[in-house]
Formats: sequence, C-alpha cells, structure tokens
Amino acid sequence: MNTSYENPVIFIGGSQRSGTTLIQTWLCNATDRLPVLPEAHIICDQITSFRNAQKLWNKSRYYFASKEAMTGYYRDLIADLIMRTAGSADRPRGVVLKDPHFSRVMPEIRTLIETAKIICCVRDPRDVVCSKLEAKEREKHRRLRVYERYSIIRETAESYRKAYERIDAVPCDIHIVHYEQFVQQPWNVTVELAHALDMPVLNTDVESFAWLDAADRHQSAWVTELEGSAPSSREVGKFAERLRGNELARIEWTCRSAMRTFGYAETERARKWKRAMRLARRWGI
Repeated sequence: MNTSYENPVIFIGGSQRSGTTLIQTWLCNATDRLPVLPEAHIICDQITSFRNAQKLWNKSRYYFASKEAMTGYYRDLIADLIMRTAGSADRPRGVVLKDPHFSRVMPEIRTLIETAKIICCVRDPRDVVCSKLEAKEREKHRRLRVYERYSIIRETAESYRKAYERIDAVPCDIHIVHYEQFVQQPWNVTVELAHALDMPVLNTDVESFAWLDAADRHQSAWVTELEGSAPSSREVGKFAERLRGNELARIEWTCRSAMRTFGYAETERARKWKRAMRLARRWGI
C-alpha cells in the first residue's frame, strides 16, 4: 500500500485537559476549514499496539517473519485508517488527528509515518489537576470527598508524567504549544503554528470558526463553558487558590521532570511538604 500522503497528516497529543481540542479546532478552521474530528482513539490504539508488539518481540515473532514485516503491516494499517478519514471529508486538504495519548507513542508515530507532523500540547500540571477535579464534581453532581480528591490528584499527576516522559525519544522536531500562551494570544500562536507546519492560513474570520458538536467531543461533564467560545486565560493559574500545599507538593513531585522541561516553576507553598516527602522516601515510610 502507498503510505505517502499528498496532504499533511498532523498528530496532536498532550495530557488530558491540556488544550488539544482547542488547538485542533483553531488550526483546522484557520487552514481553510479542515474537518474537526473527534479523538482519534482508533488510530492511537493501533499505534500503541505496534509499540507493545515491538516491546514483546519474543511473542510477536510468531506472527511476523521479521520486525520489518511487522512494521510494514502496521504502516499499511495506519495508512488505511488515515486515508479513510481524509477521504471522507468533502474537501480533503489534510487531516488533523487529536488524542491526548498520542504523546505516549510519538516515537512510534515517526516510525510509522515519516512525513507526519507532531504537535505536543502542554499545560501546567497543577491546572490540569484542577480541571480534572472540576470535571469529576460535575460528573458526580457534588463535592468530592477527601479520599476521592486525593485519588484523582495522584492518578492525574501520574498520568501527566507518563504523557510526556517519552518526548525526548522522538527523532524529529516536535512543535510544542503551551496552553497558557495559546489562550492569551490564540490567533498569533495559530498563525505561527500553521506556518511551522507548512500549512496556509486561508480563513481569518475567527467568528466563523466551527467546533465539533459537544456530544462528539467529550462526555457532557467534561465539556466546559469555555469550549465553543473565544479562548480565555481565566483558567490559567487557578491552582493557586484551589489546591492545598500538600496537594501541590504531590503534583510537583510527580511531575517535576516535565515541569522543568516545559518551564513551570515550583511553588513556595509546597516546599515544606516536598521536604517531608523526600525524608519519608529516604526513611522508607
């Protein structure tokens, strides 16, 4: 099968609640109304399958004559899925695929589609946690109990860490987009990003930008009032008022590597808690 693409294929990944939907929507609309697609979990799952098959070659070898044959199989599979998607659009000029979990398989994306372009959305992990807590409260229609809150904070921070731990393993340029910068200057960032991706900016009428139907974007509890409207920076830095010192310490400790990589400063309020965590770790508590 021909795995080359006349039009750009762009993968957008990040952590959950990092702004992938927002950036995909603006990029698709600005580049002459490309179709805004829901999360490409089907494609992401196949790329993840390829990653796992590589790691477990001692078992995968029973199904493929060689590693090259296995890679070719997955290349054709992904190519077919993408071409089906691009071909279903009325005016296919490219395809922008979005799924938070793409960040975990970026090296494999490059292996399977050498010409693919990759965008990585990043956001302050403390604000990501706040957003997750709020979504869970909307889902449950009540305030979270202490143990529920702690569990969500721990799980979200760990998920954030995993989302970005393989970024340095990607043998290609990744276009990093900070959520905080985007919501403050959405049009400037969109234009810069489109140019970096060699995509023409053909639609400058921001008021006409179309969003995917809310029901196809997320579960209802995950759709915020900021979606479908102009980007707003009011959610930036909300962790300062909504998270306690020990909660900040847990997030900053778990996500410390990604925070250093993407330039998010630690808070003074969490320092004493992190010292206690280091001591507990040393003493095996």
